[in-house]
Amino acid sequence: MPNVDEINLLNVPSPCMTIKNVIKLRDKINQRAHTHRYDGYVITHGTDTLEETVFLLDLLLDINEPVVITGAMRSSNEIGSDGLYNFISAIRVASSKDASQKGVMVVFNDEIHTGRTHVEY
Repeated sequence: MPNVDEINLLNVPSPCMTIKNVIKLRDKINQRAHTHRYDGYVITHGTDTLEETVFLLDLLLDINEPVVITGAMRSSNEIGSDGLYNFISAIRVASSKDASQKGVMVVFNDEIHTGRTHVEY
């Protein structure tokens, strides 16, 4: 299992995610990419604006390490909650050498989508 560092940069509801917040994410990832050695990055995000954040980060970031965004379609108090499973899957993708230089990706429900082509159905 990979080593994981946790950074709590933002704690806002997904509908309140702004371009300024995405730029804060970009800046933090760039800063960590230049000062630490990580195989990849995982961001947990609400589903309301996930695809907008993914698309914008894919345009703004220029790093070799994969950035994987995930979340949950079913919350932790629902039967069949998928948040933990998606999080573990996202860590596996982000730590995979095959994910290097793939840009920003979305991992949900055993599927991997690229940042520029992900569309929420």
